[in-house]
Amino acid sequence: MIPALYLDHIKQNPNEPNDLIFPTWSPQTSLDFMAKNSISTSILSFAHAALDDSSLCQDINIYAHNLRLQYPTKFGFFATIPSITVASLPEVLASIKFCCEKLNPDGFTLFTSYDGKYLGHEMFRPVWEELNRVSAVVFIHPIANSLSPQSLENPSLIPPLVDFTHEMTRTACSLIYSNTSSTYPKLKIILSHAGGTLPYISTSIANMTFDACISVKTPEQFMKEASSFYTDLAGSSYSGPVGYIERWLGPARTTYGSDFPFPIESTMVEELEFLDVCVYKNGVEGEAVLRKTALELFPRLKAQIDEAQVTKEKSLIENLSASRGEGDIAFSNAV
Repeated sequence: MIPALYLDHIKQNPNEPNDLIFPTWSPQTSLDFMAKNSISTSILSFAHAALDDSSLCQDINIYAHNLRLQYPTKFGFFATIPSITVASLPEVLASIKFCCEKLNPDGFTLFTSYDGKYLGHEMFRPVWEELNRVSAVVFIHPIANSLSPQSLENPSLIPPLVDFTHEMTRTACSLIYSNTSSTYPKLKIILSHAGGTLPYISTSIANMTFDACISVKTPEQFMKEASSFYTDLAGSSYSGPVGYIERWLGPARTTYGSDFPFPIESTMVEELEFLDVCVYKNGVEGEAVLRKTALELFPRLKAQIDEAQVTKEKSLIENLSASRGEGDIAFSNAV
């Protein structure tokens, strides 16, 4: 999502770093895209930049919460928290507490690094402890590492196209080798964009770090923890990534992701068409990518959809009973 309040913030603070060109977005453009492509629900996230301003984060979260109240079966949201530094930890923890107590988000967005540190760094321990305490879904989105030089010479190769996949892999490995992913078992961590390059090189990392005596984790331990993640297929619904994801995680830990509204619509439609063919080739198990996995990840959403379905069925029965002139007796018997 690209809330208007964030665009206003950018205009009022032109000196803040921002290298993205934002497409036009509104709740209605999302709803239109969903309707055209048979998408029943979208989980909205603010995944453009780490924000230092905790008040701005809270405003974005309240905006997303109100949007979900307006469209309870159409939208969910991941909460946005302030940039994580040693100094900001009290604000970050307060933000998580506020969201859990007041807004009931479907999860929280974290970026792959803050202040040059990947998410397995000890600085993040208090954050992981709190997120584990509330059994949070954590959506990790790649961002450029502030301490890594952007050295791509060709202007066509913007960082999101190349660097972000490696940033995702680095932070995933950081979580594994720091024992973060094994220490906090209540977390459900989603590595966006097909997990970066982890599906391709996880076996090599597991074996080579152990063989070189760099890691005390056996290859089996590494692979077990690597397969504990979830992933989405945003920008990745093509034969290469999907094939690796199938072998790495399987449908039960994979969800569809559109990355809307950043790719042009024809690209997203092409990805959806490929995914449909791939999913249905794998039968009922493959179909989990499109619905079942997400409903298991987001119990609030599942309950909301189930409630809406019950209400719809009751309404149909009432209308049928009324048309037959049977009134309340027929309805109570049918129910």
